[in-house]
Amino acid sequence: MKTTLLRRFTPAPLSTRLLSLGMLVLGVVLLLVQGPTKVAVALFIWFGYCFFVFPWLFQCFNISLRYLPPITLCAWLHILGVAYAFDQLFYYDKVVHLSVGALLAFVVSDWFDRSANPANPSWLVFTFLSVLGVAAFWEISEYSGDLLFASGSQGVYDSAGQPVVSALDDSMIDMMTSGAGALIGIGIRSVLSRREAGR
Repeated sequence: MKTTLLRRFTPAPLSTRLLSLGMLVLGVVLLLVQGPTKVAVALFIWFGYCFFVFPWLFQCFNISLRYLPPITLCAWLHILGVAYAFDQLFYYDKVVHLSVGALLAFVVSDWFDRSANPANPSWLVFTFLSVLGVAAFWEISEYSGDLLFASGSQGVYDSAGQPVVSALDDSMIDMMTSGAGALIGIGIRSVLSRREAGR
């Protein structure tokens, strides 16, 4: 009964639902205790993505739901980075963006393999631009969080609260890092596809 009820809201697998609901519960607790902090905003944004946006998009475009658990784990990596200020360690944040970009490239290329002609090189461009689109949407989400709650999601700051990397530079580097991750994912996917074709 409960499973059927949850599936009305999201087609995500059980592991993704549990990991996402953990974000919601923790976000509500932090919101009540500390107010709209950077961590709470990140929790609510990622909950929306992992519980609603990604599952319904995957189902709509007939993309395998097996990618949702690792995407949700990457989301938790980002949240932990925000919670423990790892995201203020410039390279930690970029490694997360790189990993997510590569993972999303696998997701999009997998869909293209089953929905179009994988021999058509246009899948390379389509995959790259799709990952950049998701990265841009994420940066818009962070900007909206900063605008509404002054959560400081964009930019890198020192212990005194002074900007080390501006919000604009941080957002642009995040998008470029996601794009680099997409290229890595595309490269790995191409090698794997050629090996499968050679069997």
